[in-house]
Amino acid sequence: MAVRPNILDRVIGALSPATGAARLRHRVMMSAMQSFDAAGSSRRTQGMRAPGGDPTSPARSGGMLRRRARDMVRNNAIAARAVQALVDSIVGDGIIPNVEADNDATERRVMDLLLEHCDTTAIDADGRLNLYGLQRIAVSSMVVSGEVLVRQRWRRMQDPLPLPLRLQMLEAEHLDDRYSGPQEPGGDFEDSGIRFNALGERTGYRVYRNHPESPIDPGSETIIVPAASVLHLYRVERPGQRRGVSWLAPAMPLMADAYDYADAQLLRQKIAAMWVGFVRDLDADVDGQPLGERNVTPIDLEPGMIEHLPPGRDVTFPSPPPTEGYSEHMKAVQRMIAAALGVTYEEISGDLEGVNFSSARIGRIAMQRAISAAQWTVVMPSLCQPMGGWLAEAVRMRTGDTEFRIRWTPPRFQMTDPAREVPALLQAIGGGLTSRRRAIREMGFDPEEIDREIAEDKAVAERLGLTFESAPMAPAPEPDMALLDEGMQADE
Repeated sequence: MAVRPNILDRVIGALSPATGAARLRHRVMMSAMQSFDAAGSSRRTQGMRAPGGDPTSPARSGGMLRRRARDMVRNNAIAARAVQALVDSIVGDGIIPNVEADNDATERRVMDLLLEHCDTTAIDADGRLNLYGLQRIAVSSMVVSGEVLVRQRWRRMQDPLPLPLRLQMLEAEHLDDRYSGPQEPGGDFEDSGIRFNALGERTGYRVYRNHPESPIDPGSETIIVPAASVLHLYRVERPGQRRGVSWLAPAMPLMADAYDYADAQLLRQKIAAMWVGFVRDLDADVDGQPLGERNVTPIDLEPGMIEHLPPGRDVTFPSPPPTEGYSEHMKAVQRMIAAALGVTYEEISGDLEGVNFSSARIGRIAMQRAISAAQWTVVMPSLCQPMGGWLAEAVRMRTGDTEFRIRWTPPRFQMTDPAREVPALLQAIGGGLTSRRRAIREMGFDPEEIDREIAEDKAVAERLGLTFESAPMAPAPEPDMALLDEGMQADE
């Protein structure tokens, strides 16, 4: 519907054309907004909140959200299981580094050095976890707290480490976000503990030396750590977002209400199971003693006992109301929680009632899409690939090797029905729809390592004269591209 100037618009326009034009323009904008029910003002939209702010505004008030999310994971079984399901799916046993090089000797030497360093606690600045444990801590902190910092800590070449590199995990509180503003005109500026240059590129992080909330030695001194020495892992949900927000935020109210409801129902059943009995005095005056002056002794019930009550007393047992609709309500709430976190209801609840192959596979495929997106759009570019650059630099410092690349293989997705899915995968490889190497990588393994093990198994079997029902197969030879070209030319 077109917006036409009314009498007031024409009067204002005659007195001040600029003001009249601005008024008419805003009337057109308001009319366009009211064409959407969600943007209008009605009874249905009274409970909708519409706070403004730039992409970093929610993160600036993330301290309370982080504390509540951590407390919920500590004390809420649904939240704890949800975080575990996400971390198990994204990281699993670990996102594994693989080395690719033109020289087999270089590839083997670098890979052995990486395994010696990353598969042990040598890579942890605290000396407690290996690389895959650090990955789980990083992703878990990102899910619960919204973000985590990984600091590069170089060590001396003479230190007894396979590589002169260690990684230090820092919680979000280590960022000193008390100051935001320009450092100098036209130069660097800080926002939420992060320093940027005039182009908006990150140049450093202002971090506390110690945790600022430590009861023993709270940190008050801060230092600027170069951005090249820090990995800032968080999920970007808006353009220009500089800090992370807990993944649990949309589901936290639901998880809190569901846990309180379940706890209340449990207490209700606990009280009902106690079989409480109440003694009533039928006579207000027994044996000439007023009711208020008698010393009433409670009766302790025991299994199989028979108790004789004095005259004027009676025992009644209450009948607590049944817990109707409890199972249906909890299922509905947990499905909403699962939808908010991008996992399946079965992962949250452990309830497999009524699940068949088709429903399990459809739910698993949807969850795998969300997990794969988190792996390849968040964890890989923000954690693994920069970490691979650090590891490659450490290898070059130790061995001098430069002609190699580090790639990462995420954990494989578990098959719902291997008896059906493996033959389908073999048909796809045989039909040329995918490659054997890609299929192996999608299963979470290193193709080079698989080929090497198959060749070694075959050599051992031939040397010892062993035979198996299904003999190990050597890797298929690479096709001769010259012959393929000749065949294509002959067809033409």
